[in-house]
Amino acid sequence: MKKKIQKNKDVQSVALTKKIPPEDMKKIIIKSFTRGIDSMSVLEELSSLQLSDFFKNQEQDKALANNFEKVALAFSLESGCILAESVPERYKSFCFELKKKLEQEFDCQTASEKAIVEQAVNAHIKTLSYSRLMNKHKEPEHLSPDKVNMLNFYSREIDRAHRQYISAIETLKFMKQPSLKVNIKTNNAFLAENQQFNSYKNQDNESK
Repeated sequence: MKKKIQKNKDVQSVALTKKIPPEDMKKIIIKSFTRGIDSMSVLEELSSLQLSDFFKNQEQDKALANNFEKVALAFSLESGCILAESVPERYKSFCFELKKKLEQEFDCQTASEKAIVEQAVNAHIKTLSYSRLMNKHKEPEHLSPDKVNMLNFYSREIDRAHRQYISAIETLKFMKQPSLKVNIKTNNAFLAENQQFNSYKNQDNESK
């Protein structure tokens, strides 16, 4: 029994004194700094819980809600929660629906495609929101200088948001275009000056 205990101590001693490779040390340091921030570390923590651990007390509920929010924000390209926070409350449902339909329309698979969809959605909702505000202030009454300035501001913002929306949609169309394949036969792919040189050479041969 004493020999076994001594053996275990020796193993622990070796493990503690063993040098950690630089690459492994880098991973350990990065993980220590991203714990509680990185989405996967939060998911690992949540997945270790059982359903009975949820909603036990107010303090734990607050911690769980905080972790849920971290995951939702980390995967916002899927959840859309950051996009929803950027639009007025009345447009949130429309925001999710438009995001979903545009992603279906353009068959968005990559993060860049989904991010551009969010830009398009945000810009379109800005257009609608400013248009609504402009319509509310266009009542048939005296137009004071302040009101005229406000209407001009709304008009500029509508125009800007519309251009942003068109730009995002055009970018999506460009990204989804099939790649152009061109087959060039090397025998015919001379530079212009070479072609000119060859042409002159042929003319010289013909003159002879």
